[in-house]
Amino acid sequence: SSDLATPVCSRRRPGSLRVEVAVTRCRLPISVCELQYSQTMFYSVWNSKCSKQADDAGRYCFLVKDLCSATEYVFRARCRDGAGRFSDFSKVGHGRTSDPPSAPQKLKLVARHRS
Repeated sequence: SSDLATPVCSRRRPGSLRVEVAVTRCRLPISVCELQYSQTMFYSVWNSKCSKQADDAGRYCFLVKDLCSATEYVFRARCRDGAGRFSDFSKVGHGRTSDPPSAPQKLKLVARHRS
């Protein structure tokens, strides 16, 4: 079984979030780290992504795409060892996608082309 740190949102965009999960203690080799994510609305379902490789610092990094902009999400993670046993879920982390860029203001006509 493994102990995982609370998932942390390290980068946010209008339609995606980068989430990192650190392994704080590990008794058995990890074969997969699973990140589950959901909107914070009451009836939202959990979706998941898996990663099989940690970075040099022991963090699993996930790029969660196709999200709604300006929306709150929650995350939890768990690991699976080589025998197929899952760890308990981590504590729940939170993240919010960015607002979409605003429309350009004060546009200036530079040239006019006549036909």
